[in-house]
Amino acid sequence: MSRDSHGELVVLNEKAAAAKAHATGGRRRALLYGAIAALLLIVALALGLGLGLGLGLKHHHDSTAPASTNSSGQSLPSLQPTPQNNFVLDGLAGQPPQTRSYDFVISQVLGAPDGVSKPMLVVNGMYPGPTIEVNQGDRIVVNVTNLLENRTTIHWHGLFQNQTNYYDGTAGITECGIPPGQSLVYNFTLGDFSGTTWWHAHYSTQYTDGITGALIVHPASPPPVKFPSWDHELVVQVADLYHTFSSILLASYLSPWGIDGTAGDEPVPDAGVLNGLGQWGGGGDYFNVRCLSIWGSLSRSKPL
Repeated sequence: MSRDSHGELVVLNEKAAAAKAHATGGRRRALLYGAIAALLLIVALALGLGLGLGLGLKHHHDSTAPASTNSSGQSLPSLQPTPQNNFVLDGLAGQPPQTRSYDFVISQVLGAPDGVSKPMLVVNGMYPGPTIEVNQGDRIVVNVTNLLENRTTIHWHGLFQNQTNYYDGTAGITECGIPPGQSLVYNFTLGDFSGTTWWHAHYSTQYTDGITGALIVHPASPPPVKFPSWDHELVVQVADLYHTFSSILLASYLSPWGIDGTAGDEPVPDAGVLNGLGQWGGGGDYFNVRCLSIWGSLSRSKPL
């Protein structure tokens, strides 16, 4: 091997070594940059989760001081008293089949069914919403207008909706939901169903915040022979009441920490209401009715 050839070989070996060192250094730098990026991502996720948990806990613990405005900053109207005749049936039984029409306007209000103020979702400004009283074979037409910031639906609990399943009101299954500011007319004829049931929102957890009401369907056939007679019929609706808005409870329930630090624990109602009224902490109101019983010349009234 000549001296020149040997020199060229040395130069080539040096270049190869330099290239190898450069490649090794590049890999090390790539690993270092990757490690730094992963560390920054972990820190960002930790901060995000911590902030989210903090805000969630803050909302949960501050639930006794609810917001009096919606997300647009507009003041919420107050919940309107439900008229007592909403719970007294009109004696429609025995009337021929006909069309019964209703108008529902769904909105957000500030209410205190048991004395504790909270944002609510209601129909026609009241809780519970309008009682629907019909007869077996009647046609029901309900025009629903959505003034909420989210979609909504109305479900008619217990009705079979044969051939009208698109009016069943189950969001994501039979309909997409009524968009904010839009309306939908539910139009269906009752089949063989009769009895006492209810209607309610069927979008997320909205009915928990107040979108509910009674649905009474009188049977077409008369009562059985020797069935006890009555003078009036009264609707009594029993419901759980939560002081915290349902979307906050749902977010806490679905979080890894759960409602009170234990995953899977469901929220416990703060109170109960009869026809939209209850008591909590010494406040609130009650639904009162007096039944009059008569035996001969003796009469007495008894509060329920």
